[in-house]
Amino acid sequence: MAVVKLLKNLCQIRQVAAALVIHQPSGELFELFDSLVLLSSGKCVFSGSLEGLPDFYRDTFKTDYPAQHMVPNRLLKEATAGEAEGFFDEDVLEQIHRQGLLETKALTSRPRIPPTTWVVFTTVFTRNLTNHYVRNLGNVAARILLYTALSAIDGAIFWQVAQPESEGGALPLASSLVVIGAFTFLIMISFLLPFAMIPIFVFDKKFFAAESALGLYSPIIYCISQALLETWILTICALCEACVIIPMGGFWNPVLPRWGAFFTVCGSLIASGLAGSGLVLVCTMVFPSQDLAFLAGSGVVTVALGVSGGFVPFPSMEDWISWLQWVSPCKYSLQALAIGQFGNSNSEIILEVSALNTPNSVSANIGVLLGFYVVFTVGTVLALSRQREVR
Repeated sequence: MAVVKLLKNLCQIRQVAAALVIHQPSGELFELFDSLVLLSSGKCVFSGSLEGLPDFYRDTFKTDYPAQHMVPNRLLKEATAGEAEGFFDEDVLEQIHRQGLLETKALTSRPRIPPTTWVVFTTVFTRNLTNHYVRNLGNVAARILLYTALSAIDGAIFWQVAQPESEGGALPLASSLVVIGAFTFLIMISFLLPFAMIPIFVFDKKFFAAESALGLYSPIIYCISQALLETWILTICALCEACVIIPMGGFWNPVLPRWGAFFTVCGSLIASGLAGSGLVLVCTMVFPSQDLAFLAGSGVVTVALGVSGGFVPFPSMEDWISWLQWVSPCKYSLQALAIGQFGNSNSEIILEVSALNTPNSVSANIGVLLGFYVVFTVGTVLALSRQREVR
Protein backbone atom coordinates (compact mmCIF):
# COMPACT_ATOMS: atom_id res chain seq x y z
CA MET A 1 0.00 0.00 0.00
CA ALA A 2 2.78 2.43 0.95
CA VAL A 3 4.65 1.64 -2.28
CA VAL A 4 1.61 2.39 -4.44
CA LYS A 5 0.95 5.66 -2.58
CA LEU A 6 4.57 6.67 -3.12
CA LEU A 7 4.33 5.72 -6.80
CA LYS A 8 1.20 7.83 -7.24
CA ASN A 9 2.80 10.81 -5.50
CA LEU A 10 5.81 10.56 -7.80
CA CYS A 11 3.53 10.41 -10.83
CA GLN A 12 1.70 13.52 -9.72
CA ILE A 13 4.92 15.41 -9.01
CA ARG A 14 6.64 14.33 -12.23
CA GLN A 15 3.46 14.45 -14.29
CA VAL A 16 4.00 10.98 -15.70
CA ALA A 17 1.84 7.86 -15.94
CA ALA A 18 2.52 4.51 -14.28
CA ALA A 19 1.01 1.18 -15.34
CA LEU A 20 0.40 -1.30 -12.53
CA VAL A 21 -0.40 -4.96 -13.16
CA ILE A 22 -2.26 -6.41 -10.19
CA HIS A 23 -4.46 -9.49 -9.80
CA GLN A 24 -6.28 -9.07 -6.49
CA PRO A 25 -6.18 -5.46 -5.28
CA SER A 26 -7.79 -4.48 -2.00
CA GLY A 27 -10.59 -1.93 -1.93
CA GLU A 28 -8.31 0.67 -0.35
CA LEU A 29 -5.66 0.13 -3.00
CA PHE A 30 -8.24 0.15 -5.80
CA GLU A 31 -9.36 3.65 -4.80
CA LEU A 32 -5.89 5.00 -5.68
CA PHE A 33 -6.30 4.08 -9.35
CA ASP A 34 -7.32 6.73 -11.88
CA SER A 35 -8.01 4.42 -14.82
CA LEU A 36 -8.63 0.72 -15.24
CA VAL A 37 -8.00 -1.81 -18.00
CA LEU A 38 -9.96 -5.00 -17.26
CA LEU A 39 -9.05 -8.15 -19.19
CA SER A 40 -11.10 -11.30 -19.63
CA SER A 41 -10.06 -14.27 -21.77
CA GLY A 42 -7.16 -12.23 -23.09
CA LYS A 43 -9.44 -9.42 -24.30
CA CYS A 44 -10.06 -5.95 -22.99
CA VAL A 45 -13.59 -5.69 -21.59
CA PHE A 46 -13.22 -2.29 -19.95
CA SER A 47 -10.78 0.56 -20.44
CA GLY A 48 -11.25 4.01 -19.04
CA SER A 49 -11.64 6.17 -15.99
CA LEU A 50 -13.01 4.60 -12.81
CA GLU A 51 -15.83 7.14 -12.97
CA GLY A 52 -17.38 5.09 -15.79
CA LEU A 53 -17.02 1.77 -13.99
CA PRO A 54 -20.43 1.80 -12.17
CA ASP A 55 -22.39 2.21 -15.45
CA PHE A 56 -20.30 -0.51 -17.11
CA TYR A 57 -20.87 -2.84 -14.16
CA ARG A 58 -24.68 -2.39 -14.12
CA ASP A 59 -25.06 -2.58 -17.90
CA THR A 60 -22.81 -5.60 -18.35
CA PHE A 61 -23.52 -7.75 -15.31
CA LYS A 62 -27.15 -6.66 -14.80
CA THR A 63 -26.71 -6.19 -11.07
CA ASP A 64 -26.23 -3.37 -8.63
CA TYR A 65 -22.84 -1.78 -8.19
CA PRO A 66 -21.32 -3.08 -4.91
CA ALA A 67 -19.96 -1.08 -1.98
CA GLN A 68 -16.61 0.54 -2.66
CA HIS A 69 -14.54 -1.88 -0.57
CA MET A 70 -16.15 -4.84 -2.38
CA VAL A 71 -15.61 -3.56 -5.93
CA PRO A 72 -12.33 -5.39 -6.76
CA ASN A 73 -13.50 -8.82 -5.57
CA ARG A 74 -16.97 -8.54 -7.15
CA LEU A 75 -15.52 -7.20 -10.39
CA LEU A 76 -13.08 -10.10 -10.71
CA LYS A 77 -15.81 -12.60 -9.78
CA GLU A 78 -18.31 -11.25 -12.32
CA ALA A 79 -15.67 -10.93 -15.03
CA THR A 80 -14.57 -14.53 -14.49
CA ALA A 81 -18.17 -15.72 -14.57
CA GLY A 82 -18.73 -13.66 -17.70
CA GLU A 83 -16.11 -15.71 -19.54
CA ALA A 84 -18.23 -18.85 -19.11
CA GLU A 85 -21.68 -17.27 -19.56
CA GLY A 86 -20.78 -15.16 -22.60
CA PHE A 87 -21.62 -11.75 -21.17
CA PHE A 88 -19.17 -10.04 -23.50
CA ASP A 89 -20.38 -9.61 -27.04
CA GLU A 90 -17.62 -9.57 -29.68
CA ASP A 91 -18.82 -6.29 -31.20
CA VAL A 92 -18.95 -4.69 -27.78
CA LEU A 93 -15.45 -5.91 -27.01
CA GLU A 94 -14.16 -4.47 -30.28
CA GLN A 95 -15.81 -1.14 -29.52
CA ILE A 96 -14.30 -1.11 -26.02
CA HIS A 97 -10.89 -1.95 -27.48
CA ARG A 98 -11.03 0.94 -29.95
CA GLN A 99 -12.21 3.31 -27.21
CA GLY A 100 -9.29 2.20 -25.02
CA LEU A 101 -6.86 2.94 -27.84
CA LEU A 102 -8.31 6.41 -28.31
CA GLU A 103 -8.05 7.16 -24.57
CA THR A 104 -4.49 5.86 -24.47
CA LYS A 105 -3.55 8.04 -27.41
CA ALA A 106 -5.14 11.05 -25.72
CA LEU A 107 -3.19 10.40 -22.53
CA THR A 108 0.15 9.94 -24.29
CA SER A 109 -0.32 13.00 -26.48
CA ARG A 110 -0.92 15.25 -23.47
CA PRO A 111 2.01 17.68 -23.19
CA ARG A 112 4.35 16.83 -20.32
CA ILE A 113 5.86 19.69 -18.37
CA PRO A 114 9.32 18.59 -17.24
CA PRO A 115 10.41 19.54 -13.73
CA THR A 116 12.72 22.51 -13.41
CA THR A 117 16.42 22.04 -12.74
CA TRP A 118 15.92 23.48 -9.26
CA VAL A 119 13.21 20.91 -8.44
CA VAL A 120 15.43 18.07 -9.67
CA PHE A 121 18.41 19.39 -7.70
CA THR A 122 16.47 19.80 -4.45
CA THR A 123 15.04 16.28 -4.87
CA VAL A 124 18.49 14.72 -5.32
CA PHE A 125 19.99 16.85 -2.56
CA THR A 126 17.22 15.98 -0.09
CA ARG A 127 17.45 12.29 -0.91
CA ASN A 128 21.22 12.16 -0.42
CA LEU A 129 20.96 14.24 2.75
CA THR A 130 18.31 11.92 4.15
CA ASN A 131 19.92 8.62 3.14
CA HIS A 132 23.57 9.36 3.93
CA TYR A 133 23.36 11.81 6.82
CA VAL A 134 19.95 12.14 8.51
CA ARG A 135 19.32 8.39 8.57
CA ASN A 136 22.98 7.68 9.22
CA LEU A 137 23.67 9.95 12.18
CA GLY A 138 25.90 7.30 13.73
CA ASN A 139 28.28 7.50 10.77
CA VAL A 140 28.25 11.32 10.84
CA ALA A 141 28.95 11.39 14.57
CA ALA A 142 31.73 8.81 14.16
CA ARG A 143 33.41 10.91 11.45
CA ILE A 144 33.32 14.06 13.57
CA LEU A 145 34.50 12.19 16.65
CA LEU A 146 37.36 10.54 14.76
CA TYR A 147 38.59 13.81 13.26
CA THR A 148 38.49 15.38 16.72
CA ALA A 149 40.16 12.43 18.46
CA LEU A 150 42.99 12.23 15.93
CA SER A 151 43.55 15.97 16.23
CA ALA A 152 43.79 15.54 20.00
CA ILE A 153 46.36 12.77 19.52
CA ASP A 154 48.28 15.05 17.14
CA GLY A 155 48.18 17.81 19.75
CA ALA A 156 49.35 15.45 22.49
CA ILE A 157 52.28 14.24 20.38
CA PHE A 158 53.29 17.75 19.34
CA TRP A 159 52.37 19.52 22.58
CA GLN A 160 53.18 23.27 22.43
CA VAL A 161 55.84 22.71 19.74
CA ALA A 162 55.04 26.04 18.06
CA GLN A 163 55.63 28.12 21.19
CA PRO A 164 58.99 29.99 21.15
CA GLU A 165 61.18 29.99 24.23
CA SER A 166 60.65 33.73 24.68
CA GLU A 167 57.63 35.79 23.75
CA GLY A 168 58.01 37.20 20.25
CA GLY A 169 61.19 35.18 19.65
CA ALA A 170 61.89 32.96 16.66
CA LEU A 171 61.55 29.22 16.77
CA PRO A 172 64.78 27.25 16.35
CA LEU A 173 65.07 25.51 13.00
CA ALA A 174 64.71 22.08 14.62
CA SER A 175 61.49 23.15 16.37
CA SER A 176 60.15 24.60 13.14
CA LEU A 177 60.71 21.26 11.41
CA VAL A 178 58.78 19.57 14.22
CA VAL A 179 55.88 21.95 13.56
CA ILE A 180 55.99 20.89 9.91
CA GLY A 181 55.68 17.30 11.16
CA ALA A 182 52.58 18.21 13.17
CA PHE A 183 51.01 19.75 10.09
CA THR A 184 51.87 16.65 8.07
CA PHE A 185 49.93 14.59 10.62
CA LEU A 186 46.91 16.87 10.07
CA ILE A 187 47.19 16.46 6.30
CA MET A 188 47.16 12.68 6.68
CA ILE A 189 43.87 13.00 8.57
CA SER A 190 42.37 15.10 5.77
CA PHE A 191 43.40 12.74 2.97
CA LEU A 192 43.04 9.33 4.61
CA LEU A 193 39.78 9.51 6.56
CA PRO A 194 37.62 10.17 3.44
CA PHE A 195 38.30 6.57 2.41
CA ALA A 196 35.62 5.62 4.95
CA MET A 197 33.09 7.05 2.45
CA ILE A 198 33.92 4.55 -0.30
CA PRO A 199 30.99 2.17 0.50
CA ILE A 200 28.55 5.09 0.32
CA PHE A 201 30.03 6.33 -2.95
CA VAL A 202 29.83 2.79 -4.40
CA PHE A 203 26.14 2.64 -3.46
CA ASP A 204 25.56 6.02 -5.10
CA LYS A 205 27.27 4.82 -8.28
CA LYS A 206 25.02 1.76 -8.55
CA PHE A 207 21.94 3.84 -7.74
CA PHE A 208 22.86 6.44 -10.35
CA ALA A 209 23.44 3.74 -12.96
CA ALA A 210 19.93 2.42 -12.34
CA GLU A 211 18.40 5.89 -12.60
CA SER A 212 20.47 7.09 -15.56
CA ALA A 213 18.48 4.85 -17.92
CA LEU A 214 15.39 6.90 -17.01
CA GLY A 215 17.19 10.19 -17.54
CA LEU A 216 15.95 11.59 -14.23
CA TYR A 217 18.94 13.85 -13.58
CA SER A 218 22.44 14.56 -14.83
CA PRO A 219 25.68 13.60 -13.05
CA ILE A 220 26.39 17.32 -12.59
CA ILE A 221 23.41 17.62 -10.26
CA TYR A 222 24.61 14.64 -8.22
CA CYS A 223 28.14 16.07 -7.93
CA ILE A 224 26.93 19.52 -6.87
CA SER A 225 24.64 18.07 -4.20
CA GLN A 226 27.41 15.78 -2.93
CA ALA A 227 29.87 18.69 -2.86
CA LEU A 228 27.51 20.78 -0.72
CA LEU A 229 26.83 17.90 1.66
CA GLU A 230 30.51 17.07 2.09
CA THR A 231 31.38 20.75 2.52
CA TRP A 232 29.17 21.21 5.55
CA ILE A 233 30.27 17.99 7.25
CA LEU A 234 33.95 18.73 6.56
CA THR A 235 33.47 22.27 7.85
CA ILE A 236 32.20 20.87 11.14
CA CYS A 237 35.15 18.45 11.27
CA ALA A 238 37.64 21.25 10.50
CA LEU A 239 36.17 23.45 13.22
CA CYS A 240 36.53 20.62 15.74
CA GLU A 241 40.09 19.96 14.58
CA ALA A 242 41.07 23.62 14.85
CA CYS A 243 39.50 23.99 18.29
CA VAL A 244 41.62 21.08 19.52
CA ILE A 245 44.94 21.26 17.69
CA ILE A 246 45.62 25.01 17.80
CA PRO A 247 45.70 25.44 21.61
CA MET A 248 47.34 22.05 22.18
CA GLY A 249 50.13 22.65 19.68
CA GLY A 250 50.36 26.40 20.29
CA PHE A 251 49.78 27.15 16.60
CA TRP A 252 49.28 30.90 16.94
CA ASN A 253 51.06 33.12 14.44
CA PRO A 254 52.34 36.01 16.60
CA VAL A 255 51.65 38.61 13.89
CA LEU A 256 48.02 37.55 13.41
CA PRO A 257 45.08 38.05 15.76
CA ARG A 258 43.86 34.87 17.40
CA TRP A 259 40.71 34.74 15.27
CA GLY A 260 42.81 35.21 12.11
CA ALA A 261 45.11 32.31 13.00
CA PHE A 262 42.10 30.15 13.86
CA PHE A 263 40.27 30.70 10.57
CA THR A 264 43.50 30.32 8.58
CA VAL A 265 43.97 26.82 9.97
CA CYS A 266 40.26 26.07 9.65
CA GLY A 267 40.08 27.20 6.01
CA SER A 268 43.18 25.19 5.12
CA LEU A 269 41.69 22.07 6.70
CA ILE A 270 38.36 22.51 4.90
CA ALA A 271 40.07 22.85 1.51
CA SER A 272 42.30 19.85 2.28
CA GLY A 273 39.31 17.75 3.31
CA LEU A 274 37.44 18.63 0.13
CA ALA A 275 40.44 17.70 -2.02
CA GLY A 276 40.78 14.39 -0.17
CA SER A 277 37.06 13.63 -0.45
CA GLY A 278 37.03 14.57 -4.15
CA LEU A 279 39.97 12.25 -4.83
CA VAL A 280 38.22 9.32 -3.15
CA LEU A 281 34.96 10.08 -4.99
CA VAL A 282 36.53 10.19 -8.45
CA CYS A 283 38.47 6.95 -7.81
CA THR A 284 35.25 5.25 -6.72
CA MET A 285 33.42 6.36 -9.86
CA VAL A 286 36.24 5.56 -12.28
CA PHE A 287 37.19 2.07 -11.11
CA PRO A 288 34.75 -0.83 -11.44
CA SER A 289 35.07 -2.24 -7.92
CA GLN A 290 35.42 -0.97 -4.38
CA ASP A 291 38.73 -2.79 -3.92
CA LEU A 292 40.31 -1.24 -7.02
CA ALA A 293 39.05 2.21 -6.00
CA PHE A 294 40.66 1.80 -2.58
CA LEU A 295 43.96 0.59 -4.04
CA ALA A 296 44.14 3.38 -6.61
CA GLY A 297 43.11 6.12 -4.19
CA SER A 298 45.41 4.99 -1.40
CA GLY A 299 48.31 4.70 -3.86
CA VAL A 300 47.79 8.26 -5.09
CA VAL A 301 47.53 9.61 -1.54
CA THR A 302 50.68 7.72 -0.47
CA VAL A 303 52.71 9.27 -3.28
CA ALA A 304 51.15 12.70 -2.71
CA LEU A 305 52.09 12.59 0.96
CA GLY A 306 55.60 11.42 0.13
CA VAL A 307 56.25 14.43 -2.10
CA SER A 308 54.37 16.93 0.09
CA GLY A 309 57.56 18.23 1.72
CA GLY A 310 56.52 17.03 5.13
CA PHE A 311 58.80 14.00 5.21
CA VAL A 312 61.69 15.11 3.03
CA PRO A 313 62.28 18.83 2.30
CA PHE A 314 62.08 19.64 -1.39
CA PRO A 315 65.72 20.83 -1.62
CA SER A 316 66.81 17.37 -0.48
CA MET A 317 64.86 15.57 -3.25
CA GLU A 318 66.39 14.58 -6.56
CA ASP A 319 65.24 16.63 -9.54
CA TRP A 320 63.86 13.60 -11.37
CA ILE A 321 61.34 12.95 -8.57
CA SER A 322 60.75 16.37 -7.00
CA TRP A 323 58.56 17.51 -9.94
CA LEU A 324 55.77 15.35 -8.52
CA GLN A 325 55.26 17.99 -5.82
CA TRP A 326 53.40 20.18 -8.34
CA VAL A 327 50.66 17.58 -8.82
CA SER A 328 50.41 16.72 -5.13
CA PRO A 329 47.45 18.33 -3.35
CA CYS A 330 49.14 17.45 -0.05
CA LYS A 331 51.96 19.92 -0.85
CA TYR A 332 49.52 22.82 -1.07
CA SER A 333 47.76 21.73 2.12
CA LEU A 334 51.07 21.71 3.98
CA GLN A 335 52.10 25.05 2.50
CA ALA A 336 48.82 26.70 3.49
CA LEU A 337 49.28 25.59 7.10
CA ALA A 338 52.99 26.44 7.17
CA ILE A 339 52.55 29.91 5.67
CA GLY A 340 49.69 30.58 8.06
CA GLN A 341 51.95 29.66 10.97
CA PHE A 342 55.27 31.21 9.94
CA GLY A 343 54.36 33.89 7.40
CA ASN A 344 55.63 37.43 8.26
CA SER A 345 56.96 36.18 11.60
CA ASN A 346 60.50 35.83 12.98
CA SER A 347 60.43 32.18 11.95
CA GLU A 348 59.59 32.81 8.29
CA ILE A 349 63.04 31.55 7.25
CA ILE A 350 61.76 27.96 7.58
CA LEU A 351 59.55 28.52 4.53
CA GLU A 352 62.60 29.31 2.39
CA VAL A 353 64.73 26.55 3.88
CA SER A 354 62.02 23.95 3.21
CA ALA A 355 60.91 25.55 -0.10
CA LEU A 356 57.33 25.77 1.18
CA ASN A 357 56.65 29.15 -0.36
CA THR A 358 55.38 28.48 -3.88
CA PRO A 359 52.68 29.82 -4.01
CA ASN A 360 53.59 32.21 -1.24
CA SER A 361 50.19 32.95 0.33
CA VAL A 362 47.56 30.97 2.21
CA SER A 363 44.77 32.04 -0.13
CA ALA A 364 46.71 30.98 -3.23
CA ASN A 365 47.36 27.50 -1.81
CA ILE A 366 43.72 27.12 -0.78
CA GLY A 367 42.78 28.21 -4.32
CA VAL A 368 44.98 25.47 -5.78
CA LEU A 369 43.34 22.90 -3.47
CA LEU A 370 39.90 24.02 -4.62
CA GLY A 371 41.19 23.74 -8.18
CA PHE A 372 42.13 20.12 -7.50
CA TYR A 373 38.63 19.58 -6.13
CA VAL A 374 37.08 21.02 -9.30
CA VAL A 375 39.25 18.71 -11.44
CA PHE A 376 38.23 15.70 -9.34
CA THR A 377 34.57 16.75 -9.64
CA VAL A 378 34.81 17.05 -13.44
CA GLY A 379 36.39 13.58 -13.51
CA THR A 380 33.50 12.28 -11.41
CA VAL A 381 30.94 13.80 -13.79
CA LEU A 382 32.65 12.21 -16.81
CA ALA A 383 32.87 8.83 -15.07
CA LEU A 384 29.21 8.93 -14.01
CA SER A 385 28.09 9.90 -17.50
CA ARG A 386 29.52 6.59 -18.75
CA GLN A 387 27.85 4.50 -16.06
CA ARG A 388 25.34 1.91 -17.28
CA GLU A 389 23.30 -0.47 -15.20
CA VAL A 390 24.50 -4.08 -15.39
CA ARG A 391 21.69 -6.63 -15.09
